[in-house]
Amino acid sequence: MAEAELERIKQRLYQLEKQNRRLKVLGVISVLFVAAALLAGASQSPQPKVMKVRGLVVVDDQDKTRAEIFADSKGTRLWLNDPNGNLRVSLFAFADRANIGLHDDRFVRAAISSAAVSSGESQTVLVLSSGNMRNSAYLSVSNDGHNLSLQESEAPGKEVKTIWRAP
Repeated sequence: MAEAELERIKQRLYQLEKQNRRLKVLGVISVLFVAAALLAGASQSPQPKVMKVRGLVVVDDQDKTRAEIFADSKGTRLWLNDPNGNLRVSLFAFADRANIGLHDDRFVRAAISSAAVSSGESQTVLVLSSGNMRNSAYLSVSNDGHNLSLQESEAPGKEVKTIWRAP
């Protein structure tokens, strides 16, 4: 009888050890699963709703600059470039003036400017020009009225002559 009792205790001990090994493996797997879930949750932090920067340069898949935005105490500037990196659109916003420019490879082709010209007065100007800036049309609107003029120059940087004006 003592031998049968000893055999039963050995069998019971064997089963308890087997169960203990299974619980250890299950515990390790549970800890790894919880750790992986915590790490995955930490890497998926919520995206910020606002990004604050003083400047931003956007490049295309060829690493060419396509857009630039800069802001400082003087104002804000935005430049948009074509696929070759040439400036095509410029936008400036300052405390006393704003400007939008359309560019070709070398010159401003069209521009709209709005500026404070004196206390309480403002002026808006539309400029259309030939690529070499030799021939230009100006439309100006201010608190004092409006005027339209056609101008020409022998070369960029040379004296500008008004060839027609109204009123």
